[in-house]
Amino acid sequence: MKKRAFCFFFAVLTLFTVFSASAELYTYETVCDMADVLSSSSELRLRQNATSLAHEENVEFLILTTTNTGAKPIDRYAEDYYDSIHVVHDSALLLVIDVANREYYLYAVGEAYWEGYLIEVEKAFLPYLRNSDYEGACEAYQATAISLYSYRNSLSVPSSDYELADLAVPLMIVLVVALLIAWGVTAAMKRKMKTARPKRTAHDYVREDSFALREKSDLYLYCTRTRVRVNNNSSSGGSRSGGGGSRGGRGGSF
Repeated sequence: MKKRAFCFFFAVLTLFTVFSASAELYTYETVCDMADVLSSSSELRLRQNATSLAHEENVEFLILTTTNTGAKPIDRYAEDYYDSIHVVHDSALLLVIDVANREYYLYAVGEAYWEGYLIEVEKAFLPYLRNSDYEGACEAYQATAISLYSYRNSLSVPSSDYELADLAVPLMIVLVVALLIAWGVTAAMKRKMKTARPKRTAHDYVREDSFALREKSDLYLYCTRTRVRVNNNSSSGGSRSGGGGSRGGRGGSF
């Protein structure tokens, strides 16, 4: 009886430990609608799409809507939010929409950080934001981001599909042909060369009475100019991009 009770207690403790570890691992929502601009059906659909692709492609597509960034610039707010949720996968794309200030920011990490990729995703959802259609913007963002990311990965062929042994013979043929062409070109150039023998003294290179110095003058061919740059602290709005390493983003107003 005691043995059965111990086994039951151990099984319950194990399940609780596994559940707690899983809960700590996924402590974030792929769609966080703090501004309450998404319907329940749209939010559920966006979460399901993001979850399915996260397991297939090892990438996260996150959405955050807010009405208060805590007096932070939206790019800093997006970065701090991403660092606070402890995303499982190494690659992620986060769309932050500040409804109150009508600003947005795309924050990319890992393989999702590609300037051309961010520009195309931005083009897809920006018209919806300008019309205050936040559901349309989020769905256009996710659909475009997922399709372009999947297409890009489909173009990359794993290196294991190629065997070096299969390429050895073609490489040797190309190398031999290149060497023969190079030998033929250099041989033809060598035959056209005219041999010249150097003179023994410098006087042999000067013709007699061919140089006479009649006038002296100073001629300056070069001058040096020093320029001091004047700093301009003014800045302009609109889209901006930045980041270092495998992180970065772009954003602006709508």
